[in-house]
Amino acid sequence: TANILEADANEIQNDYGNNATNGGAIYLAGGNLTIGESSKIIGNYATEGGALYVSGGTANILANKPTTTDSSDSSKIPVGNIIANFAGNGGAVAITGGELNVGRFGDEEGNKKPGYICNNYALNGGAIYGKGNNAKINLTFGGIYNNRVLRKMNNNIYEHGQGGGVYTSENVVLNVNNFTIQGNYAYEGGGLYLNNNATTTIKACNSADAETTKICENTAIKNGGGIYVNSSSSKLDFGGACIFNN
Repeated sequence: TANILEADANEIQNDYGNNATNGGAIYLAGGNLTIGESSKIIGNYATEGGALYVSGGTANILANKPTTTDSSDSSKIPVGNIIANFAGNGGAVAITGGELNVGRFGDEEGNKKPGYICNNYALNGGAIYGKGNNAKINLTFGGIYNNRVLRKMNNNIYEHGQGGGVYTSENVVLNVNNFTIQGNYAYEGGGLYLNNNATTTIKACNSADAETTKICENTAIKNGGGIYVNSSSSKLDFGGACIFNN
């Protein structure tokens, strides 16, 4: 029987120095984890998965709508569940197995709940880093805003990593539907970076009360402001979404 953890109206912060090799705040190896609408995971650190590391089971990230989506106004940064965490890979979340759902749309109760990941930092995968074991990432309703990849060399900061929003590699399946990836920053792949054998499907939701999928206002210093596909073994299926102002 799967274990179920519901975290709602709670905060996990770095007041006591939460840090780990994997999962600065939470490590999920099995069962079901739901980070509820009013919960926040803030300012944690790990080698992989600054806030959350998923190696099995199902993790769900749900949140209230952010106060703004204007990434150009630093006084109005979006508010989400997982904020200002840092990792080598996956500033907010690293996933190597199981399933990650950010937001949900059209569930069995007929309601929808968005999920948001904002203002996290990593060397690769500013918000999410996925690698191996047929892990599945579903970005279903909500957004990933203002995450950055940084690389430190010779005591100076050089912005030289991949996947400001999401980095995927080695048989990870990424589905993007009715979702916004905006204002993220990387050396390559400001919004999305697809590496070896990654499979990505990007669609616009057909429901009348849904928003169009958008990949916009992301920045790459070198290649792929919106999306960078690095390997011929990766697959990108793109239809019905909007990519603009990257």
